[in-house]
Amino acid sequence: MAARATPIRASELSSTYDYNVALGTCRKAAAWETALQLTETLQTQKVEADVVTANSCLGTQAQGAKWQRAGALLQKVFESRLKADVITFSSAISACEKGGSWDTAVQLLAEMGQTQVLPNVVTYNSTVTALARGGWWRLALQVVGDLRKQRVEPDVITVSAGAAATELVGEWCAGAELLRCMIGDTIQLNSFARNSIISAAASAVCWEAAVATLQGCRPAADAFSYSGAITACARGRAWQAAFRLQRQLLGSGVVANEVTWNSVIGACETSGLWQSALELLGIMRDNEVQRTVVSFGSAIGSCEHAGQWRMALQLLLDMLSVKIRGSAISFNSAISACSRGGQWRKAIAVLQFMTEVPVHPDRVSYNAAISAAAVKGKVKVALRLLASLRQAGLPVSASALSAAAAACDAAGRHGSEWSLALHLFGEFGRRRLQRSITLQQTAASACQKALQWQRTLTACSAYKQVQGQADLPLHNLEVVACEAGGKWQQLRRVLPVLDDRAFHLVSSLATRCA
Repeated sequence: MAARATPIRASELSSTYDYNVALGTCRKAAAWETALQLTETLQTQKVEADVVTANSCLGTQAQGAKWQRAGALLQKVFESRLKADVITFSSAISACEKGGSWDTAVQLLAEMGQTQVLPNVVTYNSTVTALARGGWWRLALQVVGDLRKQRVEPDVITVSAGAAATELVGEWCAGAELLRCMIGDTIQLNSFARNSIISAAASAVCWEAAVATLQGCRPAADAFSYSGAITACARGRAWQAAFRLQRQLLGSGVVANEVTWNSVIGACETSGLWQSALELLGIMRDNEVQRTVVSFGSAIGSCEHAGQWRMALQLLLDMLSVKIRGSAISFNSAISACSRGGQWRKAIAVLQFMTEVPVHPDRVSYNAAISAAAVKGKVKVALRLLASLRQAGLPVSASALSAAAAACDAAGRHGSEWSLALHLFGEFGRRRLQRSITLQQTAASACQKALQWQRTLTACSAYKQVQGQADLPLHNLEVVACEAGGKWQQLRRVLPVLDDRAFHLVSSLATRCA
């Protein structure tokens, strides 16, 4: 444990040198409040401060992220006869970086040019980091580019900050060449910089770049390096590359953690390799690697993509049996797997089971269950689930309404499902949701199947009012509706875009009307 610093008594300080030593002590101890008090005392005692005094005080303000106070102090430096140097500006910009004031940091960097004070790598790094934290990746990369134009040698912090800037919004391509040039300048990357670059490539789904960065830094790569590269492969659906990296990791002597294993299972999920996912789960168990909700969730997701609803449900039960509390994502994947397998009853059972675990169903949970009911044309079930979604206080999405309307369409001629489809069609407008082409066609198709030709034309007309024009499927539905209602006069406006089936109906109608 470090010894407690001796309290500084302002009454014992009588010269500029004394204050500079005291402020330096405060900076080492990160005692920015004491430094501020000393600065105020210095002014009242009329002790002449020099640039070292100002820089020491600015440094402590930077440690405390007090960018407003640092800016005020810098302004006093400008107003005095003191000449600010690169340390003065760098300390003030560092305070802005830590305080989240990226715009002030950029402004101070620009003011350096007006004072003919040349920025150094510390100045640039603080500005780039401030911009990266603020999400201004393009401006951050521009500042990095200016650094190279000014022939300032970048360091490992520059690379890390540049990588962080590209990762925030996945703009790897915008900064890849710049980072490559910096790395080529014989910069020795540390683990943070290396993993930042790999993570940035993963965010942009540039798995080749992530793998290349990993291979370029071997054997210094650690488990996080491999995890990031494998995640990039998973997002890019490059499961073969992910498996190669996993084998390489196991042979490198690097200890794989649960994050690494989860990354490989994630690669199985995106490619639907459910058998490989199960095998990896078993290896984790046998090697006493802790399996998490992410491990099981990704494995269940792989079963969903492969349509293996039975195995998805089994994995869900296995997860709960080992005392791992499931997440909404894992339950949603199981519901979707049941939906894809046509098991609407089991999908609803999983949805109901969520509240017993308890895991709160979200909008995706209900959407998946409604879709499962829609596939089998279970209109009442779909509408009941839609009502439950509203009662839960969750926002009704376009997907939920479209799925419920699809259930009405799948029900065919039976009952009054066509009117329900039109009601759902109208709810899009009331909720200010954007109507999709699929929904428009579903509503019109439900009316057509129920021989409601007038309602079909109404639905088609509403579609054209929203979209400005109709597409071929809706034109064909208009023809079917006109044929059912004997309204052959209305066919002239759709004749140019009809397909063979529609033309056959037109010919049939024209023959009967001749």
